Amino acid sequence: MNRPTVRHLRLWLPVLLSLTALSFAMGKKEKADSGIRGKVEIWEGNFMPMTDPNSASNKIKPGAGRVVRVFAAVKAESEEVRQIRAGEDGPAVIKEIVCNEQGEFIVNLPPGKYSVFVEEGQGWYSNSIDGAGVQGAVTVEPGKLAELTIKITSKATF
Repeated sequence: MNRPTVRHLRLWLPVLLSLTALSFAMGKKEKADSGIRGKVEIWEGNFMPMTDPNSASNKIKPGAGRVVRVFAAVKAESEEVRQIRAGEDGPAVIKEIVCNEQGEFIVNLPPGKYSVFVEEGQGWYSNSIDGAGVQGAVTVEPGKLAELTIKITSKATF
């Protein structure tokens, strides 16, 4: 090896090592022992039963980059839910996550019952209520990941 190549290597080695470490860290997925594994879908088009659900005008896109917030369980008809939907100060956010390119997210949480909302426009959106009246309800059990799909259907027809 000649001298310029060794000097070149000395200059670039720290950069290469840093890039390798960064690449490893970015490729590493968060693993959860208990919590929520979910995805956000954006539904647009006419999904009425009498139409072709595979029509080119119907689109289900991943909610890439959408922000998801987890709260302690809140009742659908409560002031807290009104505040959450409006994007006002209200109940404390337990976790906030950003969806990946596929609209997926994973969040570590202790066992319990939670309400999950996704940012939509100026407010927060959830499309489910459980039998106890909890908006965006998800129950996390010990050692398990609860599965959740949030479908933003504000531009869809059913």
